[in-house]
Amino acid sequence: MKWLQNFAILSFLSVGLIACGEKTNQETDAVAENDAPKTEQTEEKNDALQGELAKADFEIEGMSCAMGCAATIEKKLAALDGVKEAKVDFETKKAEVIYDDAKQNEETLQATVEKVAGGETYKVKNIHTEKAAEV
Repeated sequence: MKWLQNFAILSFLSVGLIACGEKTNQETDAVAENDAPKTEQTEEKNDALQGELAKADFEIEGMSCAMGCAATIEKKLAALDGVKEAKVDFETKKAEVIYDDAKQNEETLQATVEKVAGGETYKVKNIHTEKAAEV
């Protein structure tokens, strides 16, 4: 009986972790590649500042776990060309991104977040952008 209970708990946790992961299939990957913002990094990240540093703060709806959801979104944002720092806090459902405003803007940050997991899971709300002090 104890074994069955442990198996059920392990199964439930496994399903929960898998549900937070990105949906990946050839069709979704092909669409994501075609629709990705042109400023998204592909091979090397160009850290040379071309504009001014800006800081965007926003809320992300739809996150259900810290490791799969928040970490994946943070990784996608940090990989964008011109992004100096990206933090996603699962507990507060908020993100903070410091970026070069000549390479990124609110729209590309929002599009990047909302395209994670096939584009149907996450929504960006209440974006606020301001000039950032040199970090």
